[in-house]
Amino acid sequence: MTIPSLTRSVGIGMTSDYAIMHKKGVGMSAIKDEAYKMITNLPENCTYEDIQYHLYVIEKIQKGKERAAAGETLSHDNAKKRISKWLSR
Repeated sequence: MTIPSLTRSVGIGMTSDYAIMHKKGVGMSAIKDEAYKMITNLPENCTYEDIQYHLYVIEKIQKGKERAAAGETLSHDNAKKRISKWLSR
């Protein structure tokens, strides 16, 4: 594998090919599209840790939405009871 193909495969330097595909609407998974939008909205001086944190938060929000849609929620009263047990320890 040559260095240019390696950098393209791991996304180092975000090649212009990706930007062109994005503008043309060439097939991209919804997850990749969401990650791309999130990264482009971060400040220029962001770190890998910043990117990882934002991806983590997006994933947790998505999983929470899925659980809520599946009916896996607690009532406000049940949540208060559970929290009170944690805080009384």
